[in-house]
Order: sequence, then C-alpha cells, then structure tokens
Amino acid sequence: DPKNATVNSYFGEYLLIKERHDEAREVLELANTLDTELPLPKLALSRLFIEQGLLDSARKAIDDVGRLPLPTAFHYAERADIHAELGDFDLAISDLSEAIRINPDNPYFYNARGKNYLERFTGGRGRQLDEIDLAIDDFSTAFALKPDAVESLLNRAAISAISRNPEKAISDLSQAI
Repeated sequence: DPKNATVNSYFGEYLLIKERHDEAREVLELANTLDTELPLPKLALSRLFIEQGLLDSARKAIDDVGRLPLPTAFHYAERADIHAELGDFDLAISDLSEAIRINPDNPYFYNARGKNYLERFTGGRGRQLDEIDLAIDDFSTAFALKPDAVESLLNRAAISAISRNPEKAISDLSQAI
C-alpha cells in the first residue's frame, strides 16, 4: 500500500540494505510525509545521511526523532547509535539509559552505553574517573547478563588498560580467551 507509512518505512529499510540509496531516500521521505510521528523513517534517513556524509541532514532528521516518544527500547538504542556516530555521546548515553530503563535485561544496551562512556572519556569530554567507573560497571553488567559475550570483557580490558590497571586488563583478556 503506497499510502501506508509503516509499510513504506520497512520497504525503505529494505532498499537501504540492498544499497539502493536514492530509492530508499525517496520511499523514506514519502513515509515521513505520510506520518510525521513515525520514528522509523527518520531513524533510517539519519543513517542514510550519515553514510552519504550529509551530517547536517542527519542531525536534522535525528532532532526530529528527538521530539517523539519512542515505542521500544530498541528505538532508543537505534537513536543512541546515530547520536554516537555523530559524536553526540551525551545524547547517546541518555538514550541508552532510557533503553535500559525499559529493558534492563538486554546486555547490548549496557555494552553500548559503556562504549559511549569510554568514547566520551577518551575524547576528553568525560569526567575522568567517573567515566571509567561507569563504563566498567556497564561492561560488567553486560557480561553478567550474557557470560558468553566476550566483547564486554574485551571492552572492560581496554578501559582497565587505559586506567592503568594492567592486572584487571590481563585477567579480563585471559577470561575472554
């Protein structure tokens, strides 16, 4: 149905996967016109604009999503990923915190938030030791929720090495192996 915003949103996502960017943009903009309150086409357009290097357009699209209540934790995580790609780590952390509030049992959300704390810290915009502790806590929670996810251990090892705790870094790396 060409007048259904949700159908057009999913079709636009499909076109993005197939790397048919011009068609995807057209379909996603149609979906956005049909339902301005639907977050999916705005999220997809943000991703497309980032891929095309159109960062101002990506920021506008993600700002449009920012005024909408998002229906699921995964929508918050998706928006957080886009904020992180744009270097907006504070907004990414905020969205991931909301995703965790909605779904506290998803290790991906903790791992992603820990990575954003790490990015903010290494980018010089963090609160130094607070960032390290928050990241370590998130990586630890992610690992506790999914012990076979070695990415959390590797991330925790990296931040332990940065914070000059080589024993903890070695321990995490050994456990990951």
